[in-house]
Amino acid sequence: MAAPPGSRNLPGPPDAGGQPPDAERPPVPWHFKLFGALFAVYLALRIVQMLGWIGVSVKDLHNALAIAIVLVNGVAAIWGLLAWWRGWKLIRGYLYLALLGWFLFVPQLALGVGLYAGGHRAPAGWHGWQHYIYGIGAVLGISLGSYYRRRIPDRPGMVLGLICFFLALVAARAYVTGHG
Repeated sequence: MAAPPGSRNLPGPPDAGGQPPDAERPPVPWHFKLFGALFAVYLALRIVQMLGWIGVSVKDLHNALAIAIVLVNGVAAIWGLLAWWRGWKLIRGYLYLALLGWFLFVPQLALGVGLYAGGHRAPAGWHGWQHYIYGIGAVLGISLGSYYRRRIPDRPGMVLGLICFFLALVAARAYVTGHG
């Protein structure tokens, strides 16, 4: 059937008979996720290897990432708690910032396990063992944050802000105990 004169036929799916705009997308197959995760691990190991060529050690990366975690989670905590307190609407960028602060713990913990497996230990003394406890505390904090994020969806500023505040404190304390 021909279009009436003066109408524009734009390329793309037809409006009628297609998927409604609010239809759910199909889930990503598990093997795609596995391949993506393995590629990310390979890429991270290559980056660590290349940084080693210019004199950056795993310990240096672990320390620098700890500072980045404190800063990102601190900014996300202040932003989220202030928005909750003032009643501001949060933008999508805030969610990305908060989740970045959470996800930065994954390479941090991986570097920490790598350092421990390589024979490097936290400083000896009464507080050296606490450094490892803070890593476990971060995992528990992220788990609780993800649970309460789904449980209290109407207050994302409060939930994400409090969890980011907790994670910033955990990371700061782990940094201090890791340096003796």
